[in-house]
Amino acid sequence: MLRKLLLTIAVLGLSVASAKTFEISLSSPAMAGKVQLQPGTYQLKLDGSKAIFTDTSNHHKTFETNVKVENSPQKSSVTAVETRNDAGVVHIEQIQLQGTKLKLIFN
Repeated sequence: MLRKLLLTIAVLGLSVASAKTFEISLSSPAMAGKVQLQPGTYQLKLDGSKAIFTDTSNHHKTFETNVKVENSPQKSSVTAVETRNDAGVVHIEQIQLQGTKLKLIFN
């Protein structure tokens, strides 16, 4: 399986209250699980096995999808996503979050 680093994500903030919330920007459309995300800025919140994306540029519309959360051996120095292109549709396979050991795996 050929993987490409197609999207870069800029982390704007790391936490709000006690929940881990990340602000990210997507440069092109992509599927995260069964959710289609358009380019823009999102807040990403983890709730157990759910990734919740809130579009901060579109009236705070919320998208939710299942995710598998794994811990990497060391903290990631950058935030990045690995994607695959399937018949012209970009699918996010995983997101590594800068400054954490978290790796989000999307099906």
